[in-house]
Amino acid sequence: SDWSSDVCSSDLSMKIAQRVSDNRAFFTYRIHAARRMERICEEEDLLTPRQLQRFNYARGEFYIVSATYFYYVDQHERALAEIDLAEPYCQLQADTAQWLYFCYMKGSGQMAAADTPSEITRLEFDYLFKCYTFSKNNGYRFFQANALQSLATMLNDSADVAVIQAYRPDAMEYLAGQFTPGQMPEQMAMKAYELFYAYKDAFQSACALRTLGELSFYQADPMQAISYYKQALLLVEGQRLPEWVSGFHQHMSLAYSALGNRKASAYHRNAYL
Repeated sequence: SDWSSDVCSSDLSMKIAQRVSDNRAFFTYRIHAARRMERICEEEDLLTPRQLQRFNYARGEFYIVSATYFYYVDQHERALAEIDLAEPYCQLQADTAQWLYFCYMKGSGQMAAADTPSEITRLEFDYLFKCYTFSKNNGYRFFQANALQSLATMLNDSADVAVIQAYRPDAMEYLAGQFTPGQMPEQMAMKAYELFYAYKDAFQSACALRTLGELSFYQADPMQAISYYKQALLLVEGQRLPEWVSGFHQHMSLAYSALGNRKASAYHRNAYL
């Protein structure tokens, strides 16, 4: 049991290291957790039901956090392998928050494997819709906001919308009852931002503002996009989030370039380079 707690502690440290882009620390904690898990597996048949439940939670978290890391460093096949390893341990009846975390990652991290692009889109939507509706109905604001943010990006793609309307018309009708058709992506992203802000999560609030900026830029409104990116930068500057700060500068460079403001574009390009 104490060793399961040790694995959980390492899982949390991995998550923090991944967020602040500390690759060395991530793998240090990951190796430590993997060795502990291997040792517990040798005596798994001696665990009480409660100890086994705790160990399964630790295993699920280990694989989800690993999948998240490999997704962000563009190791797609590795991310897919890790999230598949997580699935047996991420069950709704065992731990609701972990199950929601798993559904969110499957839906938003390009981790739903299928034979065709339309089938992948349908699977990703199913995971996100499941995450959103369950979170909304049961008070899990953090995962409700995460699912909304990813749905906003998905529903901003006309090809994805066509697939979802064909395969999941009832789900689209449900969403249309909560968000204005034609403005659904923007309203979803704004709702995500409001939920994250109320949750007092500066990092996730900044991510939602980035999504709002991307949607504005897509709609040929670079001025509004810049406004969102500036707000996002204010939330993350001064924190140990170098890759995220760099990403916001990159977005701002593109937005200023679209406005023809070469000086400002160059400034932000140099900041992210």
